[in-house]
Amino acid sequence: MNKKTIIIWGIIKRISIGFSFLAFVYFFVGAPMAISGQSMYPNLENNEFAWIDRTSYFFQNPKRGEVVVFRFPGTRQDLYVKRVIGLPGETIEIKENKIYINNQLLGESYYQGEIPSFGFQKIKLGKDEYFVLGDNRPASNDSRIWGPLPKKFIIGKLSFVFWPLNRRRFTWVPLYNLK
Repeated sequence: MNKKTIIIWGIIKRISIGFSFLAFVYFFVGAPMAISGQSMYPNLENNEFAWIDRTSYFFQNPKRGEVVVFRFPGTRQDLYVKRVIGLPGETIEIKENKIYINNQLLGESYYQGEIPSFGFQKIKLGKDEYFVLGDNRPASNDSRIWGPLPKKFIIGKLSFVFWPLNRRRFTWVPLYNLK
């Protein structure tokens, strides 16, 4: 091989390694995501950019209060962001505009308004099913409308908002009154 061919192959090899590394990070470690819509307002705002942590749920299951990113079960294409409210095996009920989990009123410090039921009444979650809601309950397309979220659709946990710079922050998991 001549010197020119060796240099070209060296460049191609470095570029290939770089793309492989980026693909590995994107599919297995994490990825950026643009927030679209108002369903998580005021905790997440339209046009913010956040980081999806794809590794957390390899080692543990989603916890109540975490903000998860998932493929919408209806289309399996669209990405949604919602807060986990109900865990596998729990019974979720909305009555008198309040959420009850296993007949216990769920105290939510971050949400003070009423919770429209949109016709939803009561459901017992199966194994590997979650009940997810947007923080802006009146404007959210969530489990009240399309039912429980199977774990297989969850991509990761939304962990950090990084854009715009003046609003960067970690997402937080609220404390609940349930054990």
